[in-house]
Amino acid sequence: MTDRRGRQVTTGDATPARNRCPVLYVITDTDVGGAERFLDRLVRHLPPPWEPHIVSLAPVGPIGERLRADGYPVVGLDARPRQAPVALRRLLAIASRVRPRLLHSILCHGNLAARALKLLRPTPLLSSIRVAEHGARWQRVAERATWRWSDHLAAVSPRVAHLLRRCGVAARRITVIPNAVEPVSGAVGRESIRLSLQTAPEAAVLLFAGRLHRQKGLDLLLAALPDILRSRPDTVLWVAGAGDPAPYQRQAEQLGVAASIRWLGFRTDLAALMQAADLLVLPSRWEGMPNVVLEALACGLPVVATAVEGTTELLRFTQGGILIPPESPPALASAVRRALVDESLRVAARKGGQAYMSRWTVDDEVRAYVRLYHKLCSFMP
Repeated sequence: MTDRRGRQVTTGDATPARNRCPVLYVITDTDVGGAERFLDRLVRHLPPPWEPHIVSLAPVGPIGERLRADGYPVVGLDARPRQAPVALRRLLAIASRVRPRLLHSILCHGNLAARALKLLRPTPLLSSIRVAEHGARWQRVAERATWRWSDHLAAVSPRVAHLLRRCGVAARRITVIPNAVEPVSGAVGRESIRLSLQTAPEAAVLLFAGRLHRQKGLDLLLAALPDILRSRPDTVLWVAGAGDPAPYQRQAEQLGVAASIRWLGFRTDLAALMQAADLLVLPSRWEGMPNVVLEALACGLPVVATAVEGTTELLRFTQGGILIPPESPPALASAVRRALVDESLRVAARKGGQAYMSRWTVDDEVRAYVRLYHKLCSFMP
């Protein structure tokens, strides 16, 4: 079997050929999120002889399906808490078949599963730390209790690396590898997209793109929306992301702003939405280095975002948006009002996005990971 780049892909032979270096990627899920898009980017650009094999603890999601359709081996375990031993046995069976030279784990559950696998089948393990986790306490405790089982940690931003060091991880075991972003190809019909989403061509369009989860702070944006609408009654908010919208829809009804919101659900055309919007708003409570901010800047879309991990570094470097304190709907409303009338922000976003992409490309990102692979495997091409 070959992938769309013409490379030979296998589903895991019993005895790897001498010139193959299988990498087993263990990720929490393959839905559409920043970490999942990172995995997609990495495996598609991975040079020979490295050979990706992907295991999703959750059922295979849209990104996993797309990778599988292009010839990459992707397995979904449908792992649930009560079935963890069964899922671990299946993961061990896959590793025994693939015989990876390296494990690369992504996201909290993926990291924990790969560390357990390493105890059963010793293999060099690289763990990607994508988020400065401030969520569930058990996740923070479990990650910190098992970090020593990873041979190396790849932090997505300097702030995430700082958090790891504060938690006792030696600096020599951490490498910072920021996200990269693919250049946007082709312009879209801005007016036609707006009309397809029941949005007037002249409306002030705010885009929220992210999981419908407390981390992303959609509740804070909804709380700020009445204030925004008082000064800009033509404002429309597009909400694009997977998750249960019901609690947020109830909040919007209670605030009297439901008519100004378009609930778009999961979308695969974020670049098109970004080219048709006026502003990306990301009021996250915590982050790592959000891909969505990079993607917005690549589209020349200004950003209003909270000054949290990763986002702060991106916007300070690119000058393509406004940073605000977390947990502050009044500050958020004020920043959105300013951004909507500041034409220079769009120019700065475009220039900043281009500067970032020229300074740090997808090839640079992949080469940084491959260097770690070589180091961990003591592999010489």
